[in-house]
Amino acid sequence: MVAPRLTSFIRQPGREGSRVVLLASAALGAGVLSLLWSSIPQFDPSGWLLWSRALIGSSGEFTTLAYPSWKPLPALVGVPLVLSGSLAPALWLVIVRAATVALGVTVFRLGRRWGGVAAGVFGVGGLVFVPDLLHTAGSGLIEPVVAALVIGAVERHIVGRPPHALALLVLAALARPEAWALLAIYALWLARSESRLRLRVALACAAVPVLWFGGDLIGSGDALHGSALARMAGIAARAHDPAREVPATLGFALQSVPWPWLAAATLAAVLRWRANRRVAAALAGVTLAWVAVTVFEATQGYGAEARFLIPAGALLSVLAAVGLGSVTARMRGSWRRVATGGALAVALAAGVLSHGAGVVRQVARVDAYGSAAGQLDRAVAAVGGPRALRGCPVTTQHPYQARLAWDLGRTTKAVSSPTPGGLAFERVRARDPRLRRFLLSHAGLVSLTAVPLHHGRPWRLLRLSVSAPGGGRPESRCGIRALSAGEGTPRRGA
Repeated sequence: MVAPRLTSFIRQPGREGSRVVLLASAALGAGVLSLLWSSIPQFDPSGWLLWSRALIGSSGEFTTLAYPSWKPLPALVGVPLVLSGSLAPALWLVIVRAATVALGVTVFRLGRRWGGVAAGVFGVGGLVFVPDLLHTAGSGLIEPVVAALVIGAVERHIVGRPPHALALLVLAALARPEAWALLAIYALWLARSESRLRLRVALACAAVPVLWFGGDLIGSGDALHGSALARMAGIAARAHDPAREVPATLGFALQSVPWPWLAAATLAAVLRWRANRRVAAALAGVTLAWVAVTVFEATQGYGAEARFLIPAGALLSVLAAVGLGSVTARMRGSWRRVATGGALAVALAAGVLSHGAGVVRQVARVDAYGSAAGQLDRAVAAVGGPRALRGCPVTTQHPYQARLAWDLGRTTKAVSSPTPGGLAFERVRARDPRLRRFLLSHAGLVSLTAVPLHHGRPWRLLRLSVSAPGGGRPESRCGIRALSAGEGTPRRGA
């Protein structure tokens, strides 16, 4: 009795606000439950929360000089979260994973709109196999949120709510530069078709460059510093050859969803059924535009990663649902059910065979990072926590720097480089090449002592002591009890 009443309530006209609240509550509940899987965000989200903490003045200086590169939306969303203190990282993950659930619900709703429940299920199936979606959602990265905003904008436009669609595209544009082109095109169309909204459109579009470039200008003194950081990372990833990014980006695009969904999306884009040709053309155009912008960025030296194309993969999943609905709509009776069931079975099998191992690896990556970051938290606590390390230069390997900065109440820049007389947390069997370069550049001046930690394994602490004049006893700027004289074993290299 409960399920039919709930379904009837969701479909009743005039209940839009209640439906949104219900679906949002369900998505947030799923996000909370996901913390049983992993509750520690990776490098970028931790860095975004550090910005938010600095913006409200609770700790550290607001700076965007070091990685991650500046993005306005995560910093603004994180402001109310950091008021919760140590719960902020987990709350951020709840929001990102809830947005991922909302993305799946919206893809299902759009697929059902054009092809029934089977098409909705087909669309969600394609979404599950989008490369790196589960990893980015589990890690707290912003791309699933951007995909949810873009797909939500599509739905809001279709149901006749252009102002809502505009607002969602503005939010997407505050998180990923690829959304700027979509926002510009939609804003021009809306200003032309809805003259009463022109002032709102102008203000919304103006907010994007102001927050992007203004935030970076305040945090680094250079409005384009975030762009420079992203470019340096991209060029380094491809051995200083930006041209290598283009085939990589196109490869990511072709792998956005398994071949059955690509075939259905192609049918939807090419075949011109009167009922959905405009929708199919619009979805195909938006998908191609997103890929084209990403490829263009690759030619300019910016990094290409599969997660940058998650919104395109979500759009392809919707387009594939339109394609399946278009094909099955022409069938009648039992033939339609047989064809639909067969298509779903083949698609699911193909998706599992081609992308199933990747899905398992994504989950494993989230587990591995969460486990290592949790052990780092315990290693910091084992030496006395932030209070014991106050005034002591501390660093660690790059993937964990933002997490360490969060634990210590510092910026990522403050923990990004080794310092003579300081400390370094190092994972056993995962040597940090920066330490090796640091020791080579300070040969004869800095001695390295490895201090095993009884709590926080497999991490250990390295003391970077400065050699005293005349061959005396090495000096350290860190006088915490856990590093008392005689503790630890000397090491020659990192």
